[in-house]
Amino acid sequence: GASNTIVKFYEYNALVYFAISNGTINGVYSTDGTANGTVLLSNTASYQSSYSDITYKGSFIGLGSNVYFTASDPTNGEELWVTDGTPTGTQLFKDINPGVANSNILIHGVVNNKLVFWADDGVNGAKLWVTDGTLAGTFILSNTAFYAGYIPTREDNHVTNGFMYFFASSSAGTEPWKTDGTIAGTSMIKDINIGTGASGLQETNKFISYNNKMYFSATSSNAAVSSELWETDGTANGTQLAVDIYPGGIGSRIRDMITFNNKIYLVADKLGMSNGKFSLISTDGTPSGTAVIDTVFKPNVTHFPKLTVFNNEIYLMDKYQNTTNQLFKLNSNNELVVIESLSGVPMAGLVAGSYSYFEEYDNKLWFVASSNASYSYIWNTDGTTVGTQQITPVNGSEYFGGYRNNLKSTSLGLFTVGFTAAYGIEVWIYKSTATSINENKNQQFNFSVYPNPAKEILYIKLNNELLALQSSIKITNLLGEN
Repeated sequence: GASNTIVKFYEYNALVYFAISNGTINGVYSTDGTANGTVLLSNTASYQSSYSDITYKGSFIGLGSNVYFTASDPTNGEELWVTDGTPTGTQLFKDINPGVANSNILIHGVVNNKLVFWADDGVNGAKLWVTDGTLAGTFILSNTAFYAGYIPTREDNHVTNGFMYFFASSSAGTEPWKTDGTIAGTSMIKDINIGTGASGLQETNKFISYNNKMYFSATSSNAAVSSELWETDGTANGTQLAVDIYPGGIGSRIRDMITFNNKIYLVADKLGMSNGKFSLISTDGTPSGTAVIDTVFKPNVTHFPKLTVFNNEIYLMDKYQNTTNQLFKLNSNNELVVIESLSGVPMAGLVAGSYSYFEEYDNKLWFVASSNASYSYIWNTDGTTVGTQQITPVNGSEYFGGYRNNLKSTSLGLFTVGFTAAYGIEVWIYKSTATSINENKNQQFNFSVYPNPAKEILYIKLNNELLALQSSIKITNLLGEN
């Protein structure tokens, strides 16, 4: 439909899950990557049952043989739902806040085969919950931890050595916490910003594992140290400032972090907010082992650079010297080089949303860039300028990719969202497998196509040279597009 909005693709147990909303119909789907294998799990207009009127809110997440997600219906409000990928196996899991009231669930992650999430039961407020997939095994993990002012996301969390690390709010403010999925194993690690101040409301709340410790960005109550790189071994005594990247209490405002080649790589402010530039920095977690690789970035306030590793090199996309957006990579010589300029036609830079995400598929790195302020298109790269190309065409107001969660690499193919005049906004899939071409049956105008199946390049051979000179051949795909 022309007004469908597709939200978040998620792969689990050989199926991909997604949800759509067009203002009238809200539905959750599963697919095996084919049209016939795409199943509506619930829909208000066409699926009248006890779980009709499902509207998708939270992320999908797998546990055991099922997938859990947040949805609502007229009877139970917004609650935690479960599906096995079939309509008959899709149902309300638990009405945590009884009746039509919402439990405002935010799915947090899985640790030790247990699903951790936030929920409000209408009595205790927004607390941290856990489930093992049974009603008896669903309960509040902590009456202390809650979310208020800070909305946790699964991208921020990291599970290592049997514990999930995350930020949560309490009477001590927003601070680092950990849980192993049990009440006894759930606790605040340390009150870094002593009192009710928040240590975790930073540009990134990500935890990463490095050298048997967790690293994260936090703000302490020490006025001389603002938002900087911290480390923890999971204990209060083992939680401390690792590197003061930008000394003086202003803060380095770390945007993203990854581990690569036995180091932490991060994007942070090394020169100060007045300079307006961000640096790519490597560190081993010590001041002496921290070095600036390059200072070139000028991130937009709504565009945070995301780091990724592809073919043993780091990639990111961001502003270059406050002028144009660029696609960068850190090569094997530790040099930051520009692969492609993202300014002008056909690439004008980052798409709407807070982050620029990459997906790896078919030995290439895929991303979304826009040709102007309104429309976005899908690109891929093999790491070279020549091998960086736009995949979806510029065709008036048609666009592909959309928001950051609308490009997902799976074992079934690369899923995305595209708007065309013929179909409106719908789910699309790119597969690296070859496409078979129907053989010509016209004996008067005889030609052959090879190779068959064809993947990227095909050749057409006409057996009658005279007809070849007088004729034209039109090639269309299965959708009837030229």
